[in-house]
Order: sequence, then structure tokens, then C-alpha cells
Amino acid sequence: QKLEATVPISGHMVHMPGHIYLRVGEYEKAIDINKRSQIVDDQFAEIWGDTNFPMIGTYPLSHKIH
Repeated sequence: QKLEATVPISGHMVHMPGHIYLRVGEYEKAIDINKRSQIVDDQFAEIWGDTNFPMIGTYPLSHKIH
């Protein structure tokens, strides 16, 4: 919960707690957080365009690759 709030405009940071939720069996939370992270990514793309980040050194818009 703290990680999601750290950088709420980064879809990747919003998405990361989903890995923990999956490992501890909190599947609904994992689904919900990934949906929220997709919304953040969509908002980013709306403002900045659908940028094509390189795979080396940074993640692209996060969950589209999961």
C-alpha cells in the first residue's frame, strides 16, 4: 500500500504491489491494483502520448508487458 502511494503517477510503481498480493494469495487485490495501474498508464499516455520507451534502463508502460 505504501509503494503504490510513493509515485502514484507511475503505472509501474502502482502495479508492483500486485506481485506481493499474488504471492500471498490476495488475488482480488492483485487484479484491482493492476486495473488501477492501467488507468495510470492510460492517463500518462493521454498527457504525453503513447511513448515507446526502450526496454533497457526503464520499463515501458508497465503492465502491458505482463
